[in-house]
Amino acid sequence: MMIPTLSKRERLILICTVALLFTSLVYAFILEPIITQWRQVNKEVTVKRLSLEKGLRLLRQKEEITQRFQGLSAIMAAEGGSQEEQMAKLFSEIETLARGANVHILGMKPLPVTKSAFYKKYTVEIDSQGSIEKLVEFLYKLQHSKQILRVEFLELNAKSGTKDSLKVTLLANKITLD
Repeated sequence: MMIPTLSKRERLILICTVALLFTSLVYAFILEPIITQWRQVNKEVTVKRLSLEKGLRLLRQKEEITQRFQGLSAIMAAEGGSQEEQMAKLFSEIETLARGANVHILGMKPLPVTKSAFYKKYTVEIDSQGSIEKLVEFLYKLQHSKQILRVEFLELNAKSGTKDSLKVTLLANKITLD
């Protein structure tokens, strides 16, 4: 009705407007959701692929991991005894390592034992002093100890009056299996 009365130019503008409106509606309500869903599925596939690759890598290392676990669990389980005996062994090991690295231990304070369903965690607060090289050697020996010690917290302070001496406070822990 109204279209026949429109001029040729107005009809062309109307057709272009309708085509543009139709195209934008198709894009907004059909293409965009499909593209968004495709991207989401593609991300999920990538995550699953990476997870599978990691799983396959671990599966290939299964025997090595099992052997290492059995060795560690044998070491950790063989260290039976009361909590006092475990703490005494821990103190003795730390003192031996410090002596070997020429680090002076100012004090050691046992912290409460953390118990879990499968393990016990023994933690010791250690105050020590020495040169940076000797402290690094001590920390290395702690981390590579036969008793599987780990350093949780480390605080370094310059000792007043000397250039190369540091005072160190650290928390070292040991885990044993129940």
